[in-house]
Amino acid sequence: MATDTTNIPTETTGIAHEGDVERATLTQGVTQVQLPAGEPVVRIQVTPGETIQLPFPQDAMVARLDDGNGNLAVRVGDITVILQGYIAAVGEADVTLLDNTGEEIDVAAVVAATDPNLDIQTAA
Repeated sequence: MATDTTNIPTETTGIAHEGDVERATLTQGVTQVQLPAGEPVVRIQVTPGETIQLPFPQDAMVARLDDGNGNLAVRVGDITVILQGYIAAVGEADVTLLDNTGEEIDVAAVVAATDPNLDIQTAA
């Protein structure tokens, strides 16, 4: 399902916000994140039990959990998807993340493999 995201409004900060990002729910109940063209940071609110497909290959991802704000940030190159409320949502029900091919992401393995000194934005 291709969605034209070139006309999605963003604030002048160059950051796409949750309301600006298209979330396409596929027939299998998977929420697919569509990135607005040219936006380096996208924020998505996570709900308990949700399955989210990210537009990245798993082997290219780096990620950081932020216990302070409960977010999970996943970055590939210059693009960061901040999954807001991830820790709280996982605490209530499983949240499944999929890569761009539909394979389940081992979040713990990606976080563990990420250099702890790498600067990854996890909040506003």
